Amino acid sequence: MVWTLEPPLCILLSVAKVNDLIYVIKLCSATSPVTIRTYEGSIPYDLLMITLAEEMEFPNHMVGIENKSALYVDDWGMDCIWKIDLRTHEIYRWLNKSSNGLSVTNDNHLLLLRRWNWFLDIYNEDAQLVRSISLPYDFRAPFNKLTVQISNGDFIITHNMEGRLWKFVSFLSTDGKIITQFSLTAIKSSSHAQAFLDTHSNNLIVVELTNEDIYLFNPVTLIWNHAYGFENRPIIDSVFHDTKKRQLIVVLHSGAHIFTLNEG
Repeated sequence: MVWTLEPPLCILLSVAKVNDLIYVIKLCSATSPVTIRTYEGSIPYDLLMITLAEEMEFPNHMVGIENKSALYVDDWGMDCIWKIDLRTHEIYRWLNKSSNGLSVTNDNHLLLLRRWNWFLDIYNEDAQLVRSISLPYDFRAPFNKLTVQISNGDFIITHNMEGRLWKFVSFLSTDGKIITQFSLTAIKSSSHAQAFLDTHSNNLIVVELTNEDIYLFNPVTLIWNHAYGFENRPIIDSVFHDTKKRQLIVVLHSGAHIFTLNEG
């Protein structure tokens, strides 16, 4: 089943979910302030609150950390990362650099993909660098916005490879070494894609951001299944995977679509 959140006449930029509430970054025009809309996390997904974020200029990506009740917003325009305290609704500059993508580690630290070289940086809640992980030398941009850390500590990252046309999904160890790697040749993905692991089925979920399709990949049988395709080829800006509810929240310019994965 698919549900849609569609703020009229606005562009949605990113989505996150914290404590069963959905947060969506919205921009209505170049002169209007950025806003963050808060929705219920279950049907009928009612709009609960709108927060002005006048400090932000060009938010690129957003993640949330549940046990800190906080959102972190990557802002390319201001070249920084903002933190939003969801209890006080205070917005403040958390880190004086932007990234190529944000995600959250298993121990609730912030994981940044550096913009200009191939490193993953892990920061604690005080914005102190805990460690840096060098990516393999032949990885190339564009990377996906979100590097996923799965329950055993390994990372899933989608990327290009030197001298290769199609994108790859790589499983990396905690020190950045390749464990296994899959080409996205079968779905002809050469630009932008996002991969997640469905721990219920152990299938990879791959959202092809350019061709606007959702695929399931069985890493044992190496079989691809086309799960969903959007009409009119809209632009996909961001994807959030709710592992508990087995849902995908796919952000288009026109709205956010919520998919519940089938059993199996």
